[in-house]
Amino acid sequence: GGECWCVNAEGAEISGSRQNGSAVYCLTSCQLHRQQALLSGDAPLVPQCQASGEYQAVQCDSARGQCWCVDLEGMELYGTRQNGKPSQCPGSCEVRSRRLLHGVGERSPPQCSADGSFLSVQCKFVNTTDRMVLDLLHTFNRFPKVFQTFSSFRQMFPEVSSYCFCADSRGRELPSTGVELLLDEVYDTAFSGLEPGRSFSQTNMYRILQRRFLAVQLAMSGRFRCPSPCESERSAGAQAGNVFVASCASDGGYVPTQCQAGGQCWCVDPTGKEIFGTRQHGGHPDCAGVKDCTSERRQALSRLFSSPSDQVPSAKDSQTHPVPSPLSPCSPQLQQLLLGTLGESLSERSDLGDILAETIQGMFPSGAMALKALSLASNPKRLQENLFGGKFLGNAGMFNFTGAVGVSGTLSFSQASLANNQDLVQLISATLENGDFLSTLRQTILLSKAEDSTQLGLFIVFLLKSIKIILIEKVSCSGSCLRPSALYVPSCDDSGQYQEIQCQGSECWCADPQGQEVTGSRFNGQRPRCPSRCERELNMYNRMKSLNHLLLCPPRVSLGPSWCQLLTDRGQSVVGYEPECQVDGRLFSPLQCDQTDCWCVSQTDGQELPGTRTPRATGKTPACDSPQCPSPFSDITVTYGDVVCRSDVIGGQQNCDLICHLGYESTLPVNMQLLCDVETRAWVTEAPLPQACQRLQVLQTVQTSVVLQLTLPPGQGPCSSSLHSSLQTSLLHDMRAQGLCSLQLTSVSVSVCDESSVSVECVSEESVSVQVSWRALLSDLPISVLPDLHDVGKELLDGVLGLMGSDPYRSILTSEPRVLSTSAPNFGCSHGYQRVGTGCVVCPAGMFSSGGVCSPCPQGSYQDQEGSDFCTMCPKGTSTNGASTATHCLTECQRSGLRCSEGGDVLSAQQDIQTRRWRCVTSSGEQLEWTTTGQPLSEGECSGTVWVSVLRTKSILYCFSLCVTGHEFTTKAQKTFERLSFRKASSGVYRTMVFAAEGTTLTDVHRFCQDECTQNTCCDGFILNQNVLSGGTIMCGLLSYPDMLLCSEADWDVSGLAKANRICGAGVTYNKLQKQFIFNFGGQDFTISKDISLDYYRNIKGPFPRHRLNLFLDLKETFVALDSSAVVVDSERDIPSLQYWIFKHQFSAQEAQLWCLKHCEEEELCHLADVRDESSVYFTCALYPDTQVCGAYDKPLRQACSPVLPQQPHTAHTKKGESLTPFPQRKGVCLLCVCTRFRECERRCDEDPCCRGIGYVRDTQSPGSDVLCLTLNSFGIQTCGEGERTTWRVQDCTPSRVETGVYPLGWYEKPGVCKRPRISRYRVTPKRHPIPYGLLVKSSEAESCVVVSVGRTDSAVRCVLYPDTLACGPSTTTTGGQDCRLVIRESALQVYLHKEPKAALTSVFIPAHGTLQGSSVTTLLESDRKTVRQFLGVPYARPPIRALRFVPPQPAEWSGTWNATVTRPSCLQPGAVESSASSEDCLYLNIFIPSGIVRSAAVLVFFHNPSGAAGDDTASLLDGSYLAAVGNIVVVTVNTRVAAFGFLSTGSTALPGNAGFQDQVAALKWVQENIEAFGGDPRLVTVGAERSGADVASLHLTSPSSRGLFDRMLLMGGSVFSPASVLSVSKAQGQAEALARELGCSSSDPEQLGSCLRAAPAQDLNAAQTKLLSVSGPLQAWGPVVDGVSVQGKPSMALMNAGFHRADLLLGSSAEDGLISRAKRIKNFEELQGRADSKTAFYEALSNSLGGDDANAFVKAAATWFYSMQHSPSPAGYNLFSQALNSATRDLFIVCPTIKMANFWAANTRSNVFMYYLPEDTAQTSADLSVPLDVHYAFGLPHSPLTYDLFTNTERRLSLQMMTYMANFIKSGNPNQAHSVSRVAFSEAALPLWHAFQSHPEGDSYMEVEPGLSNHRGLRRAQCSFWADYVPSLTASIGGYKNIQYSDTFLFLRLVTLQPYSKMY
Repeated sequence: GGECWCVNAEGAEISGSRQNGSAVYCLTSCQLHRQQALLSGDAPLVPQCQASGEYQAVQCDSARGQCWCVDLEGMELYGTRQNGKPSQCPGSCEVRSRRLLHGVGERSPPQCSADGSFLSVQCKFVNTTDRMVLDLLHTFNRFPKVFQTFSSFRQMFPEVSSYCFCADSRGRELPSTGVELLLDEVYDTAFSGLEPGRSFSQTNMYRILQRRFLAVQLAMSGRFRCPSPCESERSAGAQAGNVFVASCASDGGYVPTQCQAGGQCWCVDPTGKEIFGTRQHGGHPDCAGVKDCTSERRQALSRLFSSPSDQVPSAKDSQTHPVPSPLSPCSPQLQQLLLGTLGESLSERSDLGDILAETIQGMFPSGAMALKALSLASNPKRLQENLFGGKFLGNAGMFNFTGAVGVSGTLSFSQASLANNQDLVQLISATLENGDFLSTLRQTILLSKAEDSTQLGLFIVFLLKSIKIILIEKVSCSGSCLRPSALYVPSCDDSGQYQEIQCQGSECWCADPQGQEVTGSRFNGQRPRCPSRCERELNMYNRMKSLNHLLLCPPRVSLGPSWCQLLTDRGQSVVGYEPECQVDGRLFSPLQCDQTDCWCVSQTDGQELPGTRTPRATGKTPACDSPQCPSPFSDITVTYGDVVCRSDVIGGQQNCDLICHLGYESTLPVNMQLLCDVETRAWVTEAPLPQACQRLQVLQTVQTSVVLQLTLPPGQGPCSSSLHSSLQTSLLHDMRAQGLCSLQLTSVSVSVCDESSVSVECVSEESVSVQVSWRALLSDLPISVLPDLHDVGKELLDGVLGLMGSDPYRSILTSEPRVLSTSAPNFGCSHGYQRVGTGCVVCPAGMFSSGGVCSPCPQGSYQDQEGSDFCTMCPKGTSTNGASTATHCLTECQRSGLRCSEGGDVLSAQQDIQTRRWRCVTSSGEQLEWTTTGQPLSEGECSGTVWVSVLRTKSILYCFSLCVTGHEFTTKAQKTFERLSFRKASSGVYRTMVFAAEGTTLTDVHRFCQDECTQNTCCDGFILNQNVLSGGTIMCGLLSYPDMLLCSEADWDVSGLAKANRICGAGVTYNKLQKQFIFNFGGQDFTISKDISLDYYRNIKGPFPRHRLNLFLDLKETFVALDSSAVVVDSERDIPSLQYWIFKHQFSAQEAQLWCLKHCEEEELCHLADVRDESSVYFTCALYPDTQVCGAYDKPLRQACSPVLPQQPHTAHTKKGESLTPFPQRKGVCLLCVCTRFRECERRCDEDPCCRGIGYVRDTQSPGSDVLCLTLNSFGIQTCGEGERTTWRVQDCTPSRVETGVYPLGWYEKPGVCKRPRISRYRVTPKRHPIPYGLLVKSSEAESCVVVSVGRTDSAVRCVLYPDTLACGPSTTTTGGQDCRLVIRESALQVYLHKEPKAALTSVFIPAHGTLQGSSVTTLLESDRKTVRQFLGVPYARPPIRALRFVPPQPAEWSGTWNATVTRPSCLQPGAVESSASSEDCLYLNIFIPSGIVRSAAVLVFFHNPSGAAGDDTASLLDGSYLAAVGNIVVVTVNTRVAAFGFLSTGSTALPGNAGFQDQVAALKWVQENIEAFGGDPRLVTVGAERSGADVASLHLTSPSSRGLFDRMLLMGGSVFSPASVLSVSKAQGQAEALARELGCSSSDPEQLGSCLRAAPAQDLNAAQTKLLSVSGPLQAWGPVVDGVSVQGKPSMALMNAGFHRADLLLGSSAEDGLISRAKRIKNFEELQGRADSKTAFYEALSNSLGGDDANAFVKAAATWFYSMQHSPSPAGYNLFSQALNSATRDLFIVCPTIKMANFWAANTRSNVFMYYLPEDTAQTSADLSVPLDVHYAFGLPHSPLTYDLFTNTERRLSLQMMTYMANFIKSGNPNQAHSVSRVAFSEAALPLWHAFQSHPEGDSYMEVEPGLSNHRGLRRAQCSFWADYVPSLTASIGGYKNIQYSDTFLFLRLVTLQPYSKMY
């Protein structure tokens, strides 16, 4: 009849579903399951269904907070259950594969697609003898290379064939599709040499079997594909006689309208699923709008590509006559091509286009694979053989399957339409052999950028469809080619659904989930407001309520509520949950209710908040109010959570709680309440952080610990910090040495110690507590060892107890260690995580981890990385608690709403918001009223304003009175001015004008001041001052009647260098009590408050008082007049002095003299004062130090000491000497008698003011050799400086001929003169001898003095002061470490070494910027420890981003305090994936300073861009701490721009290029300016670099811009002679154009091109350059360009013309280095992008580079022969070819240029040259070669805890030796010598002698870096002779043979070779 009803899985009728004459909506399995759960009321879980009725892929249990994946039947997938929702569920094929791993099913895993679904063709292998299926699961994993070629597979499995079939979506074999494919006749193809796939489906073997199977399908069914799901369903329904048989389209897809026979009809989507609400009875629904977004978008894009003809263009479009593209059907070339090849075929077979598209789609998994296949085919016919493993397709066209197809299959060959299909197969085969068609296919893929596309068939479908209409149906191009702008392309989200808003041109509208336009939502020129999720849910509810059917319950908007209370009476259900929306409809109301419960929901998506559900029967509702305080960080208060508040407001405050979504946990403290002030709308407590809710993760670590108590012996002394520190270090070191810091498991060794594993504390004076903790990451431990961890912990404890019971610990303990407590192995979280319940949550951005607890960043700091243990201080301004980015740091300007600069400073031009008027303001935002205007003001107009009024401290009347009373200066209207050398005036400034430094120059102020003084009668002169306070000011002071001028530029106390309280000091003092800065200007004191708000006119304290000093009469008692005749005048001698002008209108001659003597008394260094009267206006006061010249110890005093002055004094006075007391004997010999001559000598010393002591000598040069008295002027010590580098007084220090003895010939000291120096600063080494205290006075005062040697001469004690001469080398003992020696130039009795100073400060002031705040770390080198200061991420230039991209480096802009404790990102480089570890903002350097350095240490500046590990977001760092500590040098590592970011050039001013080279110059200049502040010597700078960076760095040797910036160079893997070191302008232009095309920048104008490239995202630009580099060779890589400025020409020419800077040179190369290994990151990046074929293109380009710039085929052929690069098409042959190619390019580009560089430098400079080579044996290591191995050794990375376990003890010792070599070279220019002044060398066993590279034929020595460190000669002599001798002669000889084919080159080489091949061996 007409009745229909629904049934369940058992066939029973569903109650209430029977309908008569109307459509019936039946529930799916999921909907039935859900209904039953809701009706039962006690079901533990209610399943979630999709809108289509199928199970949602993820099901959740809200009670447990767990979710899991389910299959199509709703069954849980094993292993997917977790806390929170899984991010992705496995596909059905992946599920099958997983079950195989657990032993379920046959041992042949299915072939899966990338999304985890079954591939349509499935294959397995069957033994032909017993028909058993081959265990493919284990066989492939054990022998993956066997599956690369059919020959190797047949050799291992000779009795095996394959069985392939078509599979449905669940992997089941479709009926009558199985075919047995024999393997005996399958060829090995060009694809056999590819790398093995990760699964069988990715191997060449499977792809060939798949193509063969589809070729059988083509011959049998006429389709090169398996039956579609619709065709399979139709076939099954027809065979079973079902009521419903699916209707399919010609391409196998579902027809949109499906109908039962004589019954209902409905609409389906492209997958065949019914569209809800479309079922009708007795009619056909309108299904035209049924579509899915992905398919529609794909078709639209294809139409855009091929310009289909079924669209009619507008009249306007048809009039424009667009020029067709080469791939457009309107293209004449394409018409002619396809007319000749496919025109007739298209007319005969209407379905040819579809079948050809299916063939292309089936043969090529992707566009990249198609390009690879086309490139490997030498001719079109060869292509089919490569794809099908022979001539299978041609044989299939003749229906010849003999030897290829077996008999064991389900496919029936008798049902095929052989005649039609045979012609079709032959036609397809002929088409695939058509070279023009294949060329068109290649161009189609390339021009459409379809390399990554997996749907190549669509391109062919639409292309051939349009060609058919144009050529066969004769439709004109004007009516068929459509402009792309007329097509609509839908926008889809990541899940393939339609986006909410769709646009075409300027029109936009809202779309429902089916892509249909929402009525009334279309707008032109603006985006519409679409219904929110809550509104959509409400509309769905109302719609279902009106229909009143079983399927009317809307999808739940949360995981928790049971939202339908179904009533079964009358067979109907009633909807019980109506979504409630807020007033504007955009958000859900926070409180939702149904008939039984109420709960809180997230307002954005309606998701239920866990723990808030409250039954309505209780009469209560949950507190779901929203907080009235906004988030200080973003519009979204909390991600993955919500803040809910109680409805009652107590004390004006809301009480709120943070509730995280299901699967997420809060990182805030437990039970933390959030209080919001309702009135101020501000959070009283800390505001909720946006990232406070984090996904709960599993526990990550396992740890155990033990606490021991140790007892010290009574004589040991009390427990001290030094004791427990040394014990802690020693114990940790010994634990590591004895293997107690690692778990030795069956397969791996796991480290369980870090620096915090041992903790030692003093319990009392006699006892010590030691806690030892072991911790391991669970991810490092195999699951099998977890049950045994308790036993492992016991073994570690026993090991520690045994260690403590052995020497040396047993000697310092009175008893055995006592175990106080032990902890069983427990689980925890890693650093940066917090333990929450049974899991861990990461500390999010905005928080830091401390002690396992996440805490918000305090005010004024931020943290933008998760899992960090610190917060970064705000660069400017301040922030609230929990700031997660630097943009949260706001200055006062940004908080106040004023106009601010990018740095947050107040802009000087502001507009009033209310009045709209403009005004100028100060830097603090205060308005300058006189600048208010209605017109807009610019910053330039306001910055030039004089923002402080003219100040007057004297009245005009007073000025006139001075003029009337006899002004002695000129008062003419036109005055002349003379610049004086004085910098200060003590008084006299009567008018001060202040200018802002911004926008004002000193020249402008000078001119203004001069004009003002010229016009003012009272002005006698003016004084200028410039300071940096408050942004900088320039002050002008007009002078009248100054008292005196002081602080001459020639003074020894130059202004600005001395202390602030000195009269000529810096001039600025700070009052800590009042927190004010004070400085004096011309007699006026100015104060500046702490906030640097300069307010000069309000803070003037008044004029500087007149110098009416209270001079005391007893001053003359302190001084004695100097007889001018006793003065030695030496005008040529540079004598320090202080000079003053004392004006006569204020001081008389007597007052001037008293003033001068008073200042001499106050000045410690002053010994003589001279007042001169040489002017009618002023007196000159000159102060001099002690300049008396007395006799030396070998030149007895024969005359009095005389002062030396530059000119004859006028009125000179000297300070009186001290009164004498009896002399003690200096040598400790008792004075037995006092003779007359002793008293006479004593009297002479009393009379001589410069005498410091006396002695007796016998002068053998004097007549009679009498004993003479000698007076000493320097405490008995003569200071001698040998050489020009000392600043001490130079005297004759040659050996004395004077005879001396103990007594009466001895030395005596004047009492009260010598004070005991700070001898405690020195320690004696190696012996302790008594030494006079006075001997170390000078050494304690000399800042650079570190070593003092004391020895005896024949008449004196000789003291020599040295700088740091400590030379260290590897120890020859078994304990390792270093052996250090002091290098002195002469033997000595005692040697004193300066004690290591106190802990060095970790902050350094950088002028014009501010303070760098660094950190201090301890390096551990075997048993040696040393502290190293680190300053990381120091900016040396502005970030080169946005407008500064490709621009030369600009000076860095920062001030205040810079956090130099964190590593900044490295520069982007090709192959780098998107990560926070690299960035375009990268111009930073890192400084490493070892402890003990005071000044003048040698400096290494090393250019290196860390690459880091793949997938690691932490910034990498080349740690220079170990090299700095071992070598006692300053190490600076620098990041610079590379590749296109650093060297992109168009040859124009818009993109000049060489920015990366100029980065290096800028860094070197920064080092020259600032390295002294870190203890480095700017005169001892070594430039270093590695790999391609060394090529760039070597250009400094020839660049004028680098002159004077360095004196040594270290090149590791690069040189100036590399063929790729520089580029020509034309080649650089070509590279720029290629990059522009890749990024879509097509402009030919350099300015527009530069703007387009600067606008491109950095990651896009990097990906584009990586793609280009992956298919090009080294000669096409970006590098320095010959620009005539930085690089003035080819470096080799500059060197030949002697245009270079001489410098010591150390250079070398490594066998592990090569162009292939350097391109590893590029290759990995391309593989991630799916472009694995670029590897072949790269190898081809690399091979072509052997022929030079013009890719000379003859040179390439010669290199192929010489390096044996011919190879067979097999994996082994391919590997040999790769190794040979790597060796050839390494010689050409790296090794041989390095040798050539060494040879040239040794022959043409007098500098040291040393060369090294890292052989292949040494290069084989497990270390991460992202940092080259020679760099590892040179920087000591094998000793770092991060890489310690990757190296052996032998390799670590080799690293120590290399560090010593490098440090010696950096210090002295010679790796064998630590100091240039010494020739001391270590033993050959510790540090073998490194032979220098010489220019003669036998001098090409080099050090081979291997454990033996041996010297060798003739590095790769034969190979370099090939490139240096044979290739040039070959090139010259083939000049007239350019047209010879490449295939004839080997024959031609034998005819034209000029030199015998034997020369190369």
